[in-house]
Formats: sequence, structure tokens, C-alpha cells
Amino acid sequence: PPDYTTQVGQGLTVMNDIIYYFPLGDPGNSTSNDRYLACAQFDLTKGAWDTTKTKQLSKLHQSGTCNVGSAAVTFNPGDGSQSQVYALCDNATWTTGDGVNWSSHGPLVPNSWNWEPMDAVVIYPPDAAPMILVVYTRTNGQYLDSGLYAAIWNGKFDSASVVTTVQLDASDPQTWIGAALFLGTAQAASPYHSGETAKPCVQLFANRPNGGGI
Repeated sequence: PPDYTTQVGQGLTVMNDIIYYFPLGDPGNSTSNDRYLACAQFDLTKGAWDTTKTKQLSKLHQSGTCNVGSAAVTFNPGDGSQSQVYALCDNATWTTGDGVNWSSHGPLVPNSWNWEPMDAVVIYPPDAAPMILVVYTRTNGQYLDSGLYAAIWNGKFDSASVVTTVQLDASDPQTWIGAALFLGTAQAASPYHSGETAKPCVQLFANRPNGGGI
């Protein structure tokens, strides 16, 4: 989509030598407020975009605001099923195992909450199945609202879905316009090195529109 307005997150993930990129925009390149989640695919084996697989997925719930976001991960719930790409926006969760056939599910959190995804990673709790961690900001119409949130999800749908949410800045709510999640370690000697070792943890970097961050 050519209408690149203010986006608080743009999903990106890799599966089977394909980069899946999930921008948000107006497919007509106009000033209308109908913004959509789309998918573009880059084939790493060919070093080129596969334009035959570019797909418009769904209209956003908050399509009239410029502060919208998407997040994406490649996830296997550990139950013997194949890995799939998960793409999240404020109005739907999309999955695909091959980049051609897509399934649409409801949003991870109610769209009435006005949460916009900024980033997501897969986490690996010790002695437990992997989970998806998503970080959100909150918008109110055309403007950012206060609140930094996280959802931890087992990646399953309908009655099998288990989601836990938390407000990360509950003691001092701020407005947030961008965030990035990184897998790290909790080892005292090197707490900020990437990797998954004995004590996995997640590092969150987030920005405020008026400067500063965490």
C-alpha cells in the first residue's frame, strides 16, 4: 500500500526462505480513511518480491486513524501441527502455512479496546509450550492515548485460545508510538545478549512521541 501514514508497527517475519511483510495503508493511494492490512512476500532464494502473492487482507477497525499497527510471528504451538505465519492487526488475526491459503480469525483482543499491535515475538517458557507475546499501544480516534500493554497467547483459536493481558506502564501511563521486542537472556554476566539459554527473557524497547522511552 502506498499510503504510508503514521504506523505504530509493521509486522515482519520469515518462514521457509520467505520474508512476510505486513504494511498498512490505503490501496487507492488517496486521502480516504479506509486503511487495510496487506501482505507482501520477498523470496530470499530469488532475491526478489513475489508480486503474485501480494494480498490485501482486511480493513482495519480504526481505519480512520493514522496511528495503526500490525505485528507478525512464525509460530508452531508445539502440538505436532506445522508452523504458520501469524499476522495481527486491530480487526483480525490471519494465519497461513504457505503464503497462498489464508485463514481469518477474530482479533486477539477486543477491537473496542482500541489497542494497536506494535511488535510480537515467540517466547519459550521453561518446561512449557511456546507462546506468542504481543506489545500494544492504545489509540483514541485520530490520536494516541495513554497505555502500553502486552498480551501473552498460546496461539490457538476459539475455545482452545488462552490469552493473558497486562498494562506495562500502569504506575505511570504514557503515550507510545513504537516498540520492538527482542529475545535475550537473564544471565547476570551478559544480560543484553541475544539468545535463548537457561533463563530466557524478553527485552522491550519503546518510544514516546514527545521523546524518551524505555
